[in-house]
This record gives sequence, structure tokens and C-alpha cells, in this order.
Amino acid sequence: MKYRNFLRGILLGFLIGLFSFSLVIIFQLGAPTQSTIERAELYEFKTKIAQSTNSPKLAIIAGSSARLGISCELIQEKTGVSCFNGGTVADMSVDYVLSLPRKWLNPGDTVILPLEYYYYNTSDRPNATVIDYVMAHDLDYFLSLDLITKIQFISSISLGRLKEGIFAKFNPPQNINKTDLQKTHNQYGDIIDNREADMTQEQLKNQESIAPLGGVEDWDSINLNNRGIKNILKFIDWCNQNNIKVLASWPNTTYFEIYQQEQQQNFLNSIEKFYESNNVPVIGTPEDFMYDKSMFYDSNYHLHDRGVKIRTLQLIELIQPYLKSSYLQEEGK
Repeated sequence: MKYRNFLRGILLGFLIGLFSFSLVIIFQLGAPTQSTIERAELYEFKTKIAQSTNSPKLAIIAGSSARLGISCELIQEKTGVSCFNGGTVADMSVDYVLSLPRKWLNPGDTVILPLEYYYYNTSDRPNATVIDYVMAHDLDYFLSLDLITKIQFISSISLGRLKEGIFAKFNPPQNINKTDLQKTHNQYGDIIDNREADMTQEQLKNQESIAPLGGVEDWDSINLNNRGIKNILKFIDWCNQNNIKVLASWPNTTYFEIYQQEQQQNFLNSIEKFYESNNVPVIGTPEDFMYDKSMFYDSNYHLHDRGVKIRTLQLIELIQPYLKSSYLQEEGK
């Protein structure tokens, strides 16, 4: 009887603690933290552009390598096809990055996925950045998750983030100047403040110190059971169900010899095989979009304006056969 009462006390304490923790989480949901304001405005800005772009359209979906790597303005000018740059930021989970286009795409659209290499070997568990943003701005996304991911999400919330959310509930942070995005992006969603001519001496110095992508020495053939890969496949399936064409491609990044080694080549080849096995055409090769350091702005994924133009013209040449064989070309005529 003594042990039974002891166990009951432990269980009751656990349930009270769980209930209290749940109440705290619910209380601070929807409270925008300072760290999420700028990101929320970027997503809102991109959503407005996507919804105002004529369909059928060509949409570029990836992290910041697309935002500072591809010019939809140039694509639309050269091909006559409506183009939307859906590049955002790559520090979110691949599942979240690929959840955003569901608000942006319409039947008949075509998507190009030049996803950053990190996305192909990630476990894609909810990270601190995703948790911070979703709790503040996107409850619908949380509710769309499966039970296991919901549990992982809740169990990964730090006490510091809960305190920040509670504080924000009573003292909402001030929004940044919304006109800034209109100064740094054009009407297609492209970044326009990455001019090579405006690069500072410090930026030029940092350009010289760009190194191979982090973790490149550990690259291996992708694991098809990896959650990141499954989430990419989930997005492809959603596109197929909604009459949206999907093309895969490669992110712009700095060229290094290590990418030519057998292990790294196996990794890159496994990405191509993954897409081909799911009937997704792959545009170009990884090497087509690897460039010298002098083409980059502030990281090994971000090109300056001259680099963006060169990279975009290469992409336009490679996608022409797909545009000519689709109704996108008819729309552009």
C-alpha cells in the first residue's frame, strides 16, 4: 500500500506538471517574439508576391540560395513566363520550407527545386528556429503535423523560449520597418541589394575565406528512410495531386575540389537518382552551378548580382526544353 501511494503521488505530480506545462504553451501561442518578426514579414511579403503573380507561373522554391542566386525578373524577361522567386531562408526544416509553397502555388504552375544540400541528409526534427517561429505565427502548421512530430515539437520547446513567449504576450515587440523588404527585393521576390559594386573591403575579405560546405567530408549516399527525404517526397506527391509540375535542380555554391571526390560524387549522384526514381526531371549537373569565390556575396550559397545574372542565364538555357514542351510557354507568348 505504501508503494502504491508513492507511485500514485509520482503519477499525480507528473500529470499536474504536464497540465501546467501545457497551459503555459497554450497561453503564449501566437505571441510574436522579436526573433520571429523579420522572418514573418519575409514570408508575408513572399506570399503577397506569389498570390499576385499570374498563373501558370514558374516558382523557384529553396532557401536563401535561391533568393540570392536566381533572378525571376531575368527569367520572365527572357522567356515570357511568369516567374516567382520563393527563396526564403534555409535554417528552417525542409518540411516547413516546403509547406510555404502550398499557399503560393496553383494548379498548372511549375516548381523548380534547387534545394540546399543540407536538406538531403537532415533528420528534419523540429529545430529551435522552427519551434520559435511556429509557436509565434503558424499554429495551423503545428496542427497539420503527425502525432509523433507534435510530441517531438512540444518536448523540444526550451524553458527560455516559453519565458520569451510569455513576456511577448504582455510586451509585444515592435515590428521592423516593412518598407525595408521593398527596398531589398523586387516585385518578383528577387534580392536586389547584393550588388558586387557595393561590396565592402570586409565582404571582399570574407569572400576569399569562403570554405567548402559544412559537413561535406561526411556526405554519403542519401538515406531514403531519412525524414528530410520523406518530406521532400511528400511535397512532390502534393504537387502531383494538385496538377503542379516539379523540376529538380542544384543550388549555386562555391567550387571546391573536394566535391569531385568519390564519396561526394556518390552523394550527388544519389540525389539525382532519388528524383529520377520519382519521375522528377533534374536540370543540369551540380557542377553547372558551382562557381569561383569571386562570384559570391556573403556566403558559399549567396551570389552577388553579376553571379546571379550568369547563373540565371545558365538556368534559362537548361530549362528551355521544359518550357517549350509545356503550357507555360503558351502563357508566355
